[in-house]
Order: sequence, then C-alpha cells, then structure tokens
Amino acid sequence: MANTGVGDIENFESKIRFALMVVPQEKLIAAARENYGQGLTSVTLESWKSGKNRPSKGKLDLVAKVLRLERADFYLDFEMFADLLARKNSLSPKYREIYKKRVRDQLVGSLKLDAFARFGTTQLDRLFLKIRGMYVMYNYSISNIPRVHIALCHIKTLRAPFIGLTVTSLRGGNYNHYTGTLFAVRSNLHIIMETEYDSHDEVVMISTNNPVDTAREVHFLNGVILAGSEDFVSHPSAARVFLEKLPGRYTRESALKMLKKIDTENIPSEYRRLITNDLSREKEEYVLRAEQLSAAYMETLKSVSPVPK
Repeated sequence: MANTGVGDIENFESKIRFALMVVPQEKLIAAARENYGQGLTSVTLESWKSGKNRPSKGKLDLVAKVLRLERADFYLDFEMFADLLARKNSLSPKYREIYKKRVRDQLVGSLKLDAFARFGTTQLDRLFLKIRGMYVMYNYSISNIPRVHIALCHIKTLRAPFIGLTVTSLRGGNYNHYTGTLFAVRSNLHIIMETEYDSHDEVVMISTNNPVDTAREVHFLNGVILAGSEDFVSHPSAARVFLEKLPGRYTRESALKMLKKIDTENIPSEYRRLITNDLSREKEEYVLRAEQLSAAYMETLKSVSPVPK
C-alpha cells in the first residue's frame, strides 16, 4: 500500500453509500466520537457519497475502524468490499443484496433504456474483457483548432449495465481529468464523461464502434466526439476520434510519461486520416462515421504506431 493513495480507490462513492446503509450515518458519527474520540460530520460524509471530496488517510482509517475493516479493504472491488463489510457487521444476505441493488440503481440513476436489458450480462462481460485497459486517444478539437489533441483513456471497471472509465487530457503541458461511463448498444459504444474540477466544467459524449463480436484482439477503437460543452461555437459539430490500445505492461504513470513524448505534429498519416475533420461535400464525406477497421488496415496502424511496444 506504500505507493497507493486514497485517490486510487475505485468506486469509492459506491462503497461509502453501501457502508452508510450497513451502518447508518448517525451511528457511524456517534461511534467515531465515543470509541475513538474523533469527529466526523454529516456534511463530510455526504461530500464523500456525492464524489465531491475524498477523505484523508487519517479519516479513512477512522471510518474503516468503525466499520470493523482495514483501510486496505477499501481497495477491493465493490462486490468483494460489500460482501466483506456485510460479513464483518453481521448483515443478512437478504439485506446485503437489497443494499447492493440500491447502490447499482443510484449508479444507473434515471437513465432507463430497454437496450440495457437486451445487451445481456454475458455480452457485457465479454465486451469488458475485450476492451479493458489504457488507450491513447487522438482527435482534432471540435472547436476546429488545427492541432492534434491527445489524452489517456483508461477503461477500468465493470458495473452492469455500465463500464467505468477515466480520461486524462493533456493540453499545453497541463492535465484535465474526466470520469465517465461507457455503455453498449448493438454496433456502438457510447461514452459520457465530465471533468472533475470546477475550473474546467465540461461534459463530453463519444460514440465508437463495438468490437464485442470480433474474433481478434482489440488494438483500436474509432468513432466520433458528438458534443462538448465548452463556452464557444464548435465547427464542425462533431469530431472524429481514434483510440489506440496500449500494451498491458503500461502503468498509468508510464503511459502519461509516454504521452508527453508523442510529437503530435508528426503522428502517422494513417492516424490523421482517421481523425481528420476536413470533410468535402463534393466527395460525399460530410457524414462522420465510426466503422470497424479492417484487419489489413489495423496491421498498417500497428506498424506505424508512435507508441513503444
């Protein structure tokens, strides 16, 4: 745990929501004060639940003690965490499943589409195993800025019917961080994500091809950015995007270092062809499309990739 911080806990908000169903907020606050002489407030706990703030290691240690856990237990995946917490606090299997369902329903929120039911759990598991990992994302700005933008996209968690991801955008040597959700509908993957910080308030939607039924290993995804909520006019109204999957040996830190070394002025022409927004109506190219790349073209892309293998 020496190199792991509180920010590395996946689905922290879901774990806190579940924990506060098992041990209600008032009891947790009272137990922290009476048993350990330390204070917690409802405002603090609500900010953790909403994802607005993360605890310090000291506060996390305190909450873990009250819940009869160790800090390390928060780094388990959600299902393992929920099962352990339920067992440690003598919660019946019936209520454990009820509380887990409530957390899942909160994640889905009011977005209720029949397509989620048609894309079954087995397909979702197959899709996640196929696409999980880190990608370098290339695109021109939807605001028509004539330079290639790059970001690190990490498809990392499965919480049916959604897949969780993060995106770290590199702009002018600075990073903007996004969190988002991916869901599948037939031949497309749809991504909705938002920035984490108040200083850069943006929501972005992306649609790519869905490779779940391809026999070969996934190396690339390509599609279009459908919208961004920056405060200026966007031309065109969508932009092509291309995602190159990184080898499994990359960590987030090594991937970000590699990202800084990519010369966006000299990325391969095959990549530029996939992300160009210069569309000619005379050639009937004004419809932006996300298609499955052919095996031959994929081999060409792999041979010219700027990413060290």
